[in-house]
Amino acid sequence: METYESFAIFSASGLRPEPVKVNTKVIVVGSAFLYHLLYNWDDEFHEMFKVRADFNPVMERDQKHQLAYAQWVGILCNEEGLPHFDRSGIERLIEYGARQAGDRDKVSASCAEVADLVREAVFCARKEDRQLASARHVEQALQSRGFRSNRIEEQISRLANVPLRQDIAVTGSVNQWGEVQAIGGVNEKIEGFYDICRISGLTGKPGVLIPESNVRHLVLRGDVIQAVAEGKFHIYPVRTIDDGLAILTSMPANGGANERDVNHAVSERLKELALGLKEFAGLGRNGADGSKP
Repeated sequence: METYESFAIFSASGLRPEPVKVNTKVIVVGSAFLYHLLYNWDDEFHEMFKVRADFNPVMERDQKHQLAYAQWVGILCNEEGLPHFDRSGIERLIEYGARQAGDRDKVSASCAEVADLVREAVFCARKEDRQLASARHVEQALQSRGFRSNRIEEQISRLANVPLRQDIAVTGSVNQWGEVQAIGGVNEKIEGFYDICRISGLTGKPGVLIPESNVRHLVLRGDVIQAVAEGKFHIYPVRTIDDGLAILTSMPANGGANERDVNHAVSERLKELALGLKEFAGLGRNGADGSKP
């Protein structure tokens, strides 16, 4: 170990201790992007840091890991002198971890995100002079972050001449087989539209169409769950585009065999457009030949 002198050429130190050998290990923590950047641009990096370990950002939400969550929160509170959490508070933190993982059967392994929420919840508890932080304080901390999202609307009513319900938000994408594909951020999108409906007034009709494959990812806020249970707000899981059209148009969408089928209306409208184009093309050719229409 040597003394550090930022301006060695002007050093005024009279004594210079002999170097001391130190047997130590250095662990560098960072993103994969930063690792590859240093590996490719720093010639000494791959020689000094030969062992690379990757950490899974999520872990299974089983009893073992939930207990580890609770123990880790307790350790954090002890280290930082924070009030501890009661059972409901720990359960809400675990639920937040599942939300961050985007899967109700997993929890986030990111300590920094959960630690920030712990500190924010403790702040709410201290304002009330509480000795323990509860689920209510975690919820207050989450609400202060103001999660919001956008809504997407579908425009097919012109083609079928069938009005679409304007009180249902639509999110997701469809593949070439008409299957609705899973999306990311499903909880935030549902809650964002719910907040808009709540401000304007819940009438019992508003809802959200989501891909059926995203049902297992739902970890919604308590107020949204309560509104759904009371029939004030609705969540419609759909597997195909026909499932979604049936809800949006309040008409069956089973292939178009029935005249009241929305697909039948679309098919008939497409036929009208095709005939109109054919007639228009015929008029154009007749005009070019000089004959009367």
